[in-house]
Amino acid sequence: MQVHVRNESFILAKIEPDHVVLRGEGEKTLQIELVNANNNSEIPQRLQKKDAVYGVRTTAEDLEENAFLWNANIIFVIITDVVSIHARAFKYATNVSVVIFDSPFLEFIETCAFMYTRIQSVYIESYNPDQQLTIGEKAFANNLYLKDITIITGSLKLFDEVFSNTGVQRIRLSFLHSDGGLPPRMCANCKSLTNFEASPFEVVGSYCFEQCTSLERFYIPEECFAVAKCAFIMCDNLKKVYGNKGTRLIETGAFLGCASLTQIFLGGVLKIGTRALKGTNLLHLALPNVLSVSKSAFESAGLITALLGPRATIHVSAFDYNPLVCMVLPNQFISDCNCQECETKRPFRKSIKPYNPANIKRLFFLQHGISPQTFFLMPFKKRQSVRAFFLCNQKSAIPTVPIELICMVLSFLTWQNIGE
Repeated sequence: MQVHVRNESFILAKIEPDHVVLRGEGEKTLQIELVNANNNSEIPQRLQKKDAVYGVRTTAEDLEENAFLWNANIIFVIITDVVSIHARAFKYATNVSVVIFDSPFLEFIETCAFMYTRIQSVYIESYNPDQQLTIGEKAFANNLYLKDITIITGSLKLFDEVFSNTGVQRIRLSFLHSDGGLPPRMCANCKSLTNFEASPFEVVGSYCFEQCTSLERFYIPEECFAVAKCAFIMCDNLKKVYGNKGTRLIETGAFLGCASLTQIFLGGVLKIGTRALKGTNLLHLALPNVLSVSKSAFESAGLITALLGPRATIHVSAFDYNPLVCMVLPNQFISDCNCQECETKRPFRKSIKPYNPANIKRLFFLQHGISPQTFFLMPFKKRQSVRAFFLCNQKSAIPTVPIELICMVLSFLTWQNIGE
């Protein structure tokens, strides 16, 4: 474990009751005094000099608010027998490099408790599976040197921005019960985050992983039923989201701007919000159970093929600006929206709106080669049995795509395998 002392790096060698031994380059060693104190006023007068460095062992049950606020002399902290660490306890303690949580009774780490320090790792383990740990808003935020977080406890409740704006690379959360799922902005702007592991959670909060530009894969457990607003917005390198078979709701902008996202399972999703997957690179899409696809949900998503279930209701702009070769979907589209954005885009949508009999020449039905004329001579009930049609977004492309090829493509696309 590295410890930074006045711009020099040392390795933690030994912890004694009254001091800590650090080892530097070569044979260099440094001995840091370890004092028992629960706030700045309990620090001995001899250590309150400007250039002094020391470690602190806390013993109070409740570590009070602002206990060591702005203390730039503390290098090393050992938390023992503490139940609650109150707000701003170590905020702006800018030289704290190591914090050892050696308290089996720890229940609360409150707002901004360790904000703006030089902590490199956080390891908290509870010995009681029935114990609940609550970590407050921005408790570990803005720690640029923080690389690894491991929390093992019975029940875990996290508040907004708890690990935001840090240099964290790996997060492991192990718990038996999560109160509220992953909170909003939990890891926002953690640009070095590459590995996230967590026990089953129910919700991915809004802006939870905003601009986590190093995150490439993410596992969503079956217990998670919703991905909230802008949860993964601008995760440029996110390529695969998997395991999310229980997800029912993907809210507005959930994966907006994830330009590398090529694989996501959406088989169980019922509702997809506005711009939810805009700017992705999905290529193929299957939504067998979807009920609602909102405005611009898949705009510029690079889609070539798309399969939608029989109950889908789709906004007219849901698939704007995609190089679609074929679509299989029901004939249920929301009528044109009157909002200003849709009015602005209306001229560009003329070539991708073959949703009425007037444009029937641009539809090719795929069930046993049924022609448009045959389709409209059928009885209404028999018409409903024709479940799919081919949609091409440019008239000139129709003759260049043989109907046999479209059928062959669809034969390889099933509800189950797209996105898994």
